[in-house]
Amino acid sequence: MRDYFEELATALEARARPGEVIVSRMSAEVSDFLRFNKSAVRQATAVRQVDWTLMLVSGKRRIDASTSLSGSAAADRDTLAALLDSLRLAIADVPEDPFLLYATEPATSVAERPGTLPDPAQVIDEVLAAGRGLDLVGFHASGPIHKGFSSSLGVRHWHSVENFSFGWCLYHGRDKAVKTSYAGSAWESAAFEARMDFAREQLVLLAEKPRQLARGAYRALFSPAAMTEILGMMSWAGFGLKSRNTKQSALIRMFEQDAELSPLVTLRENTAEGMASGFQAEGFVRPPAVALVQGGRLAAPL
Repeated sequence: MRDYFEELATALEARARPGEVIVSRMSAEVSDFLRFNKSAVRQATAVRQVDWTLMLVSGKRRIDASTSLSGSAAADRDTLAALLDSLRLAIADVPEDPFLLYATEPATSVAERPGTLPDPAQVIDEVLAAGRGLDLVGFHASGPIHKGFSSSLGVRHWHSVENFSFGWCLYHGRDKAVKTSYAGSAWESAAFEARMDFAREQLVLLAEKPRQLARGAYRALFSPAAMTEILGMMSWAGFGLKSRNTKQSALIRMFEQDAELSPLVTLRENTAEGMASGFQAEGFVRPPAVALVQGGRLAAPL
């Protein structure tokens, strides 16, 4: 896929006229999707898609267009050439952009993290065996994700990662269920079985009669699934600079009133080892890691 991106991006940049900047962004995936309900397969789908966004800059004017491609360089070269011609015809009617911002310094980066992904048939067999006799509902996605950025100014970035994600619930009844997930770059049957065994143990606890707690102070333990939900809520607008300045951050007390978490809490955005690409849509490279909470205190914003 990288050769495909390089070939098309180079062909487009060769068509740049004096005073023009041509920017390309590609997003592609080859994914398998499996849906389970009541411990049975309800959907098995394979998706292959390539999306290309082309940006043409002339002076302070900018115009963008996106299209879906076939994945064949020979066929897609003409499609992108025609798209570029249409942008040239329209850019004169676009007003100048006083906030135009994109990477202009030549730079290159390559990040490729291949994985050992499971065959869909293997996942189906193991999930159905583990869920036998249970009400299991889940969704599995697996496959490579590719991101590319290129401009006629000499900026070229590539990101490719292979991973899988399986999230499922074991339902007990009414509003009671055990939520579990398993994700990574290498499927290990033993690791999946261990998580399923833990979920089964939790399901047994849900069958017990609830205890009525008297009002008071109690020490509480958050399960890994609960921590995932909490961190997911924070990611909505918790750490962004804009959310701080507009007072929409869920952590606004930490920003304005010096509220603190336990000094044992440290959170980092780990771009270098994550699924997201290490570069932005404008071509700027992200730092490999950003400390969001350091020793319980709010640190750098995103």
